[in-house]
Amino acid sequence: MWPGVDTSALDAETRQRYMQRAAAIEHYRRGSALAVIHEKTKIDRRVLYRMLDRALRTHPDGRVWGFRALIPGLHTKTYERRLPAKVTG
Repeated sequence: MWPGVDTSALDAETRQRYMQRAAAIEHYRRGSALAVIHEKTKIDRRVLYRMLDRALRTHPDGRVWGFRALIPGLHTKTYERRLPAKVTG
């Protein structure tokens, strides 16, 4: 079972987007076709796969991120610099 989210703690717009994402994941879990998921939730298959990838990452508490990863604006990875900083001066 994936860790859940207390949706009452989210503002109305964030809650709406979260519920849309969670519905897409539930449809996918039940085996719905990607076209049906897109039709019902307006979430593209590429976005759905990205959400699944985020949800299956390991949270710092040792469990998967689960539904927590579907909260809009939430970062599931820490910032990691890829290129060296440019120093001027």
